[in-house]
Amino acid sequence: MRRIQWFQPPDGPARMHILILVISLVLGFLTAGLLAGIPPVVLISDIFGTVFAPDKNSGALETISGANFLLPYYFMLLFALLGVAGVTLSGKVSAFNRQRLRSHMVIQTVLVLCVLLLSQTLSQARYFAEELTKFTGKSLDEKMAYNFAKSYGFARYCREHLPGRHYCGVISDIDKQPQKNLITYLAVRYYVYPLDIVTPTDPSEQECQIVFLKQHPREAVPPGYVIKPPFDSRSLIAVREDSAP
Repeated sequence: MRRIQWFQPPDGPARMHILILVISLVLGFLTAGLLAGIPPVVLISDIFGTVFAPDKNSGALETISGANFLLPYYFMLLFALLGVAGVTLSGKVSAFNRQRLRSHMVIQTVLVLCVLLLSQTLSQARYFAEELTKFTGKSLDEKMAYNFAKSYGFARYCREHLPGRHYCGVISDIDKQPQKNLITYLAVRYYVYPLDIVTPTDPSEQECQIVFLKQHPREAVPPGYVIKPPFDSRSLIAVREDSAP
């Protein structure tokens, strides 16, 4: 009776390496997705969207969905090395002899690294394509307003209502510890210049109050200040009565 062979290994070590790599890629993302509780398709999309994050000081170690983006590659490398070892030690593929087990494992490690670098490159290309679309043909002022819509727009509003160099106090509900809010505060502090909200001053020397992201901002303004038309429902500037232009 003729024995049916359901699977024939590819001819040559190169094809076998590619096959092991593809299978390891699928298993790596499946395993990482199961451990993180995320569908593999969502995880792949998430990773390609957040591997390159230039707004951070280094590569994003966590995706939007909360999964470490290196986790699939760790599992991919693990399955690739196990696959190479299994094929080599089984002796069923003549091109994979036991004497070259170490070199085959090195090849798989390099291939996994290439996949990681490819995902980063694709992510960077996607990011730069989006940035090019957003900023082509725009002036520097328009670019800054787009990039820092809330902080830059509010700072420009403040400078329009009180031109020149003045010492100002800051009233805000911002918690300056979390990274996102701290960056927002630092952006306002930078763009609002020459209005100075950095130098410590006595309240009696402050010529204005910058109320930013504050619930009920009008109620937070101390007496003796003229409230200018608000920037929005949570932000405004109030100028001291004897300094009001």
